[in-house]
Amino acid sequence: MSKLLSDSPSCSLVENLEIKGRIDAAYYASKYLHLDDQLSDLPKAKISRLGDLLKSPRRVLYQNTKTYDSNDAPASAVPFISGVDLDGDTMGIKWDSVKYVEDWMAEKYPKGKLFSGALLIKVKGPNQHTVYISDNKKNALVSGTVFFSGVKSCNPYYLTCYLSSKAGVEWRSRLRTNTTVEFIGNEELRNVPVYLPCEKIQSYIGAKLELAEKCRKESEVLWSELNKNIEQFFIGTPSLDARSNFNKVDSDELTPNRMDAWFYQKKFMDLYGHIQSSRNFVQITSIAELVPASKRARKPSGLESINYIEISSIDVFSSVINPSVLECGNLPASAKKTLKAGNLIASTVRVNRKCIAVVPSHLDDSVGSNALAVLETSSIEDTYYLEAILKHDVSTAQIMRWNTGSVYPTISEDVFGRILIPNVDPITRKKLGRMGKQRSELLYKSISLIAEAKSEVEALIEGKLDTDAILSGKLKAPTWEDIEKELEGI
Repeated sequence: MSKLLSDSPSCSLVENLEIKGRIDAAYYASKYLHLDDQLSDLPKAKISRLGDLLKSPRRVLYQNTKTYDSNDAPASAVPFISGVDLDGDTMGIKWDSVKYVEDWMAEKYPKGKLFSGALLIKVKGPNQHTVYISDNKKNALVSGTVFFSGVKSCNPYYLTCYLSSKAGVEWRSRLRTNTTVEFIGNEELRNVPVYLPCEKIQSYIGAKLELAEKCRKESEVLWSELNKNIEQFFIGTPSLDARSNFNKVDSDELTPNRMDAWFYQKKFMDLYGHIQSSRNFVQITSIAELVPASKRARKPSGLESINYIEISSIDVFSSVINPSVLECGNLPASAKKTLKAGNLIASTVRVNRKCIAVVPSHLDDSVGSNALAVLETSSIEDTYYLEAILKHDVSTAQIMRWNTGSVYPTISEDVFGRILIPNVDPITRKKLGRMGKQRSELLYKSISLIAEAKSEVEALIEGKLDTDAILSGKLKAPTWEDIEKELEGI
């Protein structure tokens, strides 16, 4: 039997009978031997017995196919899902970042087609995300950086949680066959052991992931409806796609702040001229103000650690904030801003990416990077309304006009105070803001449910989960009705 001699550095003694197929030291690292011990007496099955593991034609899709971004893809193009499109936080697909390929690829290579009930497993790269597609409504192809399977012999939501838990990730990491580019091969993936408790335990844990999926889908519906309403406010604004190599500018249109050609592009001039002269637009300062420097400086006292939010902490598609938890003594020099719940934060670097989000209540009193502009409004509804407005292309164009960066689009934070926004009555703003807040609450609830489900898998393996309470019915998984009650009053 293998023995752990030391955990740091890892040093193990492995008996001859324990050596099976692999003789490299990494395979017998202490964390893997500990996992072996945890799973040794538990009922298990290999992934290959739980479904049909498939692999799309990677060589053809990578070498012979042109891909498109969503905004320039032909109308007939189909989504092309790769490993980077799998989101580990939400266990969903980041559809806004998915590339597209010509539709003939879907017909020529049917093995690469996505289907309902598919379990997508990222096999290339450091982040081994897993996503379950319960109801596929898109004619999509799957990249060779992802294996996918139709789950047959266990609860698919439980299996997804297991593969995303510490145990599932460590087993896949253990079976990697390439040290330069982290990759797990077909045969290795088939041999990953899955702990299979009784069906009722699987259903209890899986129900949380299923509910998280519903929260995510409902948030997408709200975001779509919100943006349809927002779009109505921008009807009639000049096209931002117009291209012109020259522009004639009168002397009274010049500003001493900028004397460069970029600032006076025709598309910027036409847009600004239209919205400035329209009664339907007002200064952003009518509902929001930049948080002044005097309110930003903060040195945490009495705390060992604190949430630190920087640009990379914000998901540009969902606006979900995933902060780093840092020791107060190790905060970077850029950590200069106190962030309160309800603040609207926006990146001043790479502003074309629309890195904008609202600080949720659970991140109150976080510290933010000095690359974030901070705005506040008189109500939380106005803040969420403003988030949707600032993510619109017309707002982005106004911001980009003030770009000063040569490599990355960069602005000074006071630019956000110059933006013109739709002149909307308070009642409508609050109605739309509530939609934005509900959408945000659903996304964070989804992430919380996923974290709970993964931690319960780990507790189950360690024998710390109260399985008796689950089997007796005393402990029940939350339902959609429970979520609706939480959202009442928002």
